[in-house]
Amino acid sequence: GTVTSIIIKEIEVARIPMQVHFRFGEKPGRLENVLLSPVREDDNTLTHFLDIEAMVVQKYGNPWTSASGQERSSQWTLAGTIMSLKLIRLPITGSLLISFMYRPRVQRPPI
Repeated sequence: GTVTSIIIKEIEVARIPMQVHFRFGEKPGRLENVLLSPVREDDNTLTHFLDIEAMVVQKYGNPWTSASGQERSSQWTLAGTIMSLKLIRLPITGSLLISFMYRPRVQRPPI
């Protein structure tokens, strides 16, 4: 099977220019995930993370959240989709990185 990707170089999300990467799996037409990340390094900020989070909260409600020394995460679990928003501080450079991923929720068979 072949994995296919489609990239949209720039689309505005919460007034932030974002790149969108669609990744399709081995099954024809099966979307594995969608990853959004800021186009410009300067847009990887806590303020922009909070702007994106607020936009998603407005549509889907409050997320499950977690934070550690280097990462802050928000996750929304819907019937067929999991959305994860992360703000990561890279250890060597100290730079921030925002990622927002949609992926299908894996349905486990009943026991």
